[in-house]
Amino acid sequence: MLKIESVYTRQALKTPESIIQNGKPAFGFYPKPFEKLDICGINHAYGDFLLPKFISNLRIKANLVFTFYTSKYIGTIEIFDSKIFGFVEFILFDKETKKKYAYRRVLGLHKRIVPKSTVRATCSSHSKRRHMRISWNEAEKKINATFNIKGDKIRPSFCANLQIDTGKKTFARSANVAPALVSRRCSASVQMCGACTGFITVNGQHYNLQNSGAKAAGQNIMPFLTDCGAVLEIRRAYYPLRSHITAVTGAGVIEGKQTSFRFGQTNFDPVDDYRHNENMLFVENIPTPLPPVKITMPYGIGKTWIMQDTESMVDLCFEPIAITRRKASLIFLHLDYQTVFGTVNGTFLTADGTAVNLKNFYAVGKTIRLRY
Repeated sequence: MLKIESVYTRQALKTPESIIQNGKPAFGFYPKPFEKLDICGINHAYGDFLLPKFISNLRIKANLVFTFYTSKYIGTIEIFDSKIFGFVEFILFDKETKKKYAYRRVLGLHKRIVPKSTVRATCSSHSKRRHMRISWNEAEKKINATFNIKGDKIRPSFCANLQIDTGKKTFARSANVAPALVSRRCSASVQMCGACTGFITVNGQHYNLQNSGAKAAGQNIMPFLTDCGAVLEIRRAYYPLRSHITAVTGAGVIEGKQTSFRFGQTNFDPVDDYRHNENMLFVENIPTPLPPVKITMPYGIGKTWIMQDTESMVDLCFEPIAITRRKASLIFLHLDYQTVFGTVNGTFLTADGTAVNLKNFYAVGKTIRLRY
């Protein structure tokens, strides 16, 4: 790989015991996540409005995104979680046929389902026809995702059990705490990614992952999928009444190395986003903090997205293939949520100046407009 001088960096800090210390957020980039992703308890989160903390805490929203990728399929589950409203969406995309299948569930008043612990916890959603469960256990060094979804006349049945061994050298993780527009409030996130094993079953067709179904004694045991991995993102933030979010997550294997990235932009990004943001690139277990990335869609969401920064570390184009849209409007709620599957072409620079070239690299883009 070609090496080019890179000038941008965010200093890695020692992980504090808690995100909120003496009523103030501990802003920064941390190679090791906190034990709890908890941002409750900020003093005067809304400035001159001296609201009780329990009322301020109601503005905190949580979301969890689990994205897995194989040589044939990409799947993404997103759980948006607040006290009054939430939704669960799972989308499966077939790279060969370019078809997508969406499964959704809206949650009313409920107990929060996205946990705060990053050490050992479970996040699950159950209904009569759909079961989704994502768990992680640091002591056992594993992340596990289980899906059991019944299909219908249009959508196939889907079943999967995926495991990430967090003890392998391909596993990477990091945490970031950034101001949510102003320094009185914050957005905190944890990202974990690595190679995965297990199985996937789509409409009765069973696949083992990462060559675990390879030939034995000269016969095919069953089909298998290669280049398998997953990315887990957990985030808690003080969302404004009107939120605009655009993000792109990509994962795959480049020159034999597990590679993933996530960057985005919101209307509550900090003023000093050069110093504080959540943009990250991982090559194997090495994280590279990225500078602010500008995402533009000059020809609309269904055409080429241009993604660039001012430090020449990110120079990419995203070509959409399939778009799924979800809209909902109630008295106090408006949601316009679009998930876009496509391919990325261009170049990243890692922290040591190594150029990572992407060609037809699959990624998932999201645009969210939320009034709530």
